[in-house]
Amino acid sequence: MKADFWEGGHRMPFVVRWPAQVSPGIVSDSMIGFTDIMATFADLVDDDFPEAATTDSLSFLPILKGDTGYQVRETLIVNAGAKAFRHNNWKLITRKGPGGFTHWDGNPNEEPEGQLYDLAKDPTEQNNLWELMPEKVQKLRLMLVSEKANKKIARSGSKRQPDRKKGNKE
Repeated sequence: MKADFWEGGHRMPFVVRWPAQVSPGIVSDSMIGFTDIMATFADLVDDDFPEAATTDSLSFLPILKGDTGYQVRETLIVNAGAKAFRHNNWKLITRKGPGGFTHWDGNPNEEPEGQLYDLAKDPTEQNNLWELMPEKVQKLRLMLVSEKANKKIARSGSKRQPDRKKGNKE
């Protein structure tokens, strides 16, 4: 991992080898974060950790068991300082530049206040939509505030999250 907001250090493969439990060759495009390992391990040992310990952790055990259509989460705060936020394929960065250690040749005086990318169409974050889509920026900012305040909708279904098949938007 790295400190930058841009995808290069955040979009990483998660490789599992567990021959007795995980079928070889399964691939999922579900968004997970390192925090999700805790809830997944809890599900593996059938332990219900206290809710306070798993507030930000959602289990991806269904994927390991072969349900590749299972979507773990729709949102993820990408940066501990809550300056970057993912919602499905959208990424909001609430400041200019990479935000970390990457050398940046950009001119802050010529850049918009923040960054908005549609990662489905622009995975290399070359087309900043911040000024073209102010409604989307505002919507994602409000979602980020809600996530930061931990005002998430109560989870139902399994221990920590609802049914998340592809296309199932709560």
